[in-house]
Amino acid sequence: MAKKTLFWAVCGMLALGMWLFVVPDQASACSCAGPRPVAEELVRKSAIFSGKVVSVAKPKGLNVSTADLVAVKLQVEDVWKGQVSAETVVYTASASPSCGYEGFAANERFIVFAYEADGKLKTGLCERTKPLAAATEELAALGAGYAPVAGSGPEDRSRSIVPVSIAAGVAAAAVAAVLLFALRRKRP
Repeated sequence: MAKKTLFWAVCGMLALGMWLFVVPDQASACSCAGPRPVAEELVRKSAIFSGKVVSVAKPKGLNVSTADLVAVKLQVEDVWKGQVSAETVVYTASASPSCGYEGFAANERFIVFAYEADGKLKTGLCERTKPLAAATEELAALGAGYAPVAGSGPEDRSRSIVPVSIAAGVAAAAVAAVLLFALRRKRP
């Protein structure tokens, strides 16, 4: 009986010791593989631009999650990809555990690598978004940019996408209905 108790005590101490060494100090839901080459990001991203932060609107309330979106309004200076308006809003998760980019600050200049999701331009910790002063590699690879588009921002553009997608869906349904009708007519 004493040998069995000693065996289980040693097993318990080993398990506790392993747990202390294996469990991380801080858990994070965000994991980045490392920055992709700028040329690859130029293909993958919906918009790449630089600009000065006008405002950072953080989520408010009692039940704020790290995944809640922060709206960052920028005065766009140069564009390398996309139809970005002179004043554009980009969204990011509010904290780095949810891959949010926490470095945005008013009156600071940034280069933003954004993708479009849910009709909004979004960026995050795993993108190449950073202060413009630290973007020498990106600026050298991208070359000269072009001026932003005059007019509405991406949030207005998303409203115009919806009617186009509805029209495409209706057109596809109409084509399917005509084909189905034609196939049924051919049967004896």
